[in-house]
Amino acid sequence: MQSVKNQKPSTVGYILFALTFIALGVCFIAFSPQAVDIMCYFVGGVTVLAGAVNAVLTLANKSRGAGFFIKILLCIFSIACGVATIVSKEQALEYIVFAAAFLLIIDSSFKLQTVIRCRSLKLPLWWAIFGLTVACYIGEAFLIKFYAPSFVQGMVGLLGLVLILDGALNALTPILLSAVEREAAKARNQIKIKIQPDQPSQEK
Repeated sequence: MQSVKNQKPSTVGYILFALTFIALGVCFIAFSPQAVDIMCYFVGGVTVLAGAVNAVLTLANKSRGAGFFIKILLCIFSIACGVATIVSKEQALEYIVFAAAFLLIIDSSFKLQTVIRCRSLKLPLWWAIFGLTVACYIGEAFLIKFYAPSFVQGMVGLLGLVLILDGALNALTPILLSAVEREAAKARNQIKIKIQPDQPSQEK
């Protein structure tokens, strides 16, 4: 019962991530010119807001140790990066796409671990998540290695495609994880049956 209860929140999280990534991917492909501006404004605005909020919280703290000045410098740096992202969108977009592709590579690495577990248990759908993971790796590596500022809309469209593929992976992951858990439970039950000692026969 405990594992089932813990599995429901994780499944909901995977589904929410899947829907979010797919929605973002579709927006990046369908509305590529507008998506570039919106993404830069969003990232810049969030960065400025985070720096401003942290600065206010740091100044509200009465302690003035060495960490105080480091936090203030980090807040100023965060605000400056956010303003630069909003003002110079074309230059900032390269770093945004690079960071997004790098984070997606890390996310795909966790999916690869699921593929290895599914392959070891000989589950029938392991090849589907493996193919999607490889496709994500190729797209993410291309974004990091061959980013072209002169082809911004194409790069944003490719990022949208990678997000859709990663969203599909997030949708398939809870299904495969539940299958892995069932197979592992079967294996544990078989081991218990094998090591269970024979019951002595009762003599009359």
